[in-house]
Amino acid sequence: MPVFVVFEPHNLGTSYLMSSIIYQRELQTIFGHVACFDQRMTKPDLHVI
Repeated sequence: MPVFVVFEPHNLGTSYLMSSIIYQRELQTIFGHVACFDQRMTKPDLHVI
């Protein structure tokens, strides 16, 4: 089962739902890098569902 990651730009005040919709297409593009983001956890607003 694939891992879905949702970015929450708190500085923009974007809601959780809107954030997931905005980044849905981008996540499909960088899906190969999701595993690296998940392991490094370099982004403070990176959440794994």
